[in-house]
Amino acid sequence: MQAALDLCRDLSTQLDEIGHHTLEGGVDCLAYSDEETRAMTVISKAAFELGCRVFQDHAGNITAVLEGENPDMKAILGGSHVDAVPQGGQYDGRAGVLLELGILKELHDRGERLPHDSVLQIFRAEESPRFGKALIGSYFATGTALADDFARQALFGKKQNLKEAMRGQGMDIDALVDKVQNGVPLLPLSHIGAAIEMHIEQANVIRRNEADLGIVTAIRGNTRIDITYRGEAGHTGGAAQFETAASDALHDVRQEASRGIIAMAYLFEGKCNEIARSGRDIVFSVPEIRTPDSSFTKICDHAAVRLEVRSTDPTVLNEIAQFVNEESVQIAQDRNLYFDREKDKKVVISSPVSRLSEDVIAALERNATSLGLKPVRLPSGAGHDVMNLALAGVPSSMVFIPHNGLSHRPDEDMVLTPGDDPFAIQSPFANALSTIYTAKTGMTMDIKDGAERGTSFCQAMLNHGARELRF
Repeated sequence: MQAALDLCRDLSTQLDEIGHHTLEGGVDCLAYSDEETRAMTVISKAAFELGCRVFQDHAGNITAVLEGENPDMKAILGGSHVDAVPQGGQYDGRAGVLLELGILKELHDRGERLPHDSVLQIFRAEESPRFGKALIGSYFATGTALADDFARQALFGKKQNLKEAMRGQGMDIDALVDKVQNGVPLLPLSHIGAAIEMHIEQANVIRRNEADLGIVTAIRGNTRIDITYRGEAGHTGGAAQFETAASDALHDVRQEASRGIIAMAYLFEGKCNEIARSGRDIVFSVPEIRTPDSSFTKICDHAAVRLEVRSTDPTVLNEIAQFVNEESVQIAQDRNLYFDREKDKKVVISSPVSRLSEDVIAALERNATSLGLKPVRLPSGAGHDVMNLALAGVPSSMVFIPHNGLSHRPDEDMVLTPGDDPFAIQSPFANALSTIYTAKTGMTMDIKDGAERGTSFCQAMLNHGARELRF
């Protein structure tokens, strides 16, 4: 195991040299950038040197296959992504890729050939900031991408749309567009018996439970709603505020759009807290408030708010969406504001709850316990590529590790104490590697369906149009 951890440390150091380091020590590795491509090449070459056959699909995803003894047996897939949010950290995504490579190294050094194929998967464009959508690579891989996504404009990096960025990284766009239009997956999904992704999420929850690992049972569904209220601009001191009605009651006549979004956010928070007190799963946020034409002395004539809710209970997502729909109309009426129902009230994201496999969860728990580790079950609060695999019917789960709790920021780390070696033999990373390794070597995979017997995973990748890479 030490050699595997040493390889992970060495490759992590190499990846540190790729991308634009931030002043605070983090990295910028944007989706479909030169840096992401270089990082994927480093990992691909290392997998090739361990005896894997390495493939690149039409969307640029990398699939490295360490072939097993029985080509008719379904494979076990692991991995993650290497792109990062702007001014991001070094381990979100990268850790899962390195862990899977560490497992391949351990199998290689032991001369152990499993009955089934062991697959390292690196998805492109997992993070959402650059093109305003997350999990792009795994949407392509599972055949669930949308043709409209190609027109998404980059918000960071070069000013280009997704199609232009992909073409700039050598993707066969014409072939990819054809597959997207026909809903054809880039991965041979029926050849995958299980998928396990490791990540560094929810460290504080794991630590509060005094556990060594988190085993993920579901990935919360996510609904984001954007609302823009429109009113009338004016001077903060000079615009009329009150009018006296016939009953001598004061009536607020200002059409101040920002007060509409404040009221909406307040009611949204109250409704979400009510759901939480009832015992149903929910996390929520107001991640964006925008008053683009405001100033110290100006009443803005339009203002926008983004509301986000996540839950493992789809009824919660529906209830919040209905609540926001009704209350947003009432607020507009009460405050003499208005909005275009089609343009100014949008559900910008509506992702379903992803239930993960009890069989895979139990196998991970069982093997963690056998190693003397304490696992805790929890839901994932964020979306991950494995959710698209699960929604496509692949039995899946995730492993989270405890660390200092910092993520998506330059000082992100995956150690419990500052200064510790993240790849030490007793580290949380090593615990996860050992758990997933023993699970993968002990799990019995199903035999492929009759029509697919005789077609290996590697041949299926070629049949799906992937290009085999050699280094």
